[in-house]
Amino acid sequence: MCFERVPGDPYSLVELAVLRALGVNRLHVETQRPMLTVTPGPFRKEGEAAEQQGLLDAEMREMADRGLVTPAWAGEFGYTSNDTSSMRAG
Repeated sequence: MCFERVPGDPYSLVELAVLRALGVNRLHVETQRPMLTVTPGPFRKEGEAAEQQGLLDAEMREMADRGLVTPAWAGEFGYTSNDTSSMRAG
């Protein structure tokens, strides 16, 4: 997102919604750290994919332990659910 566009360069609807919610016409944002490179799941190597899935499963278990349970139907749409009956053994 870019919240400080040059005149004539239109904002996206999402950018406009954020600016409106903040009550400003533009917003100067500076990065605080270098951007991280993210490899989408389908392009990860097998070992990296398994490691990331393990981290996700652990995070989802922690959320469930704190009472934040995602709906069981999330899995039907390709999302991970922390419904304990559908979680992988870790």
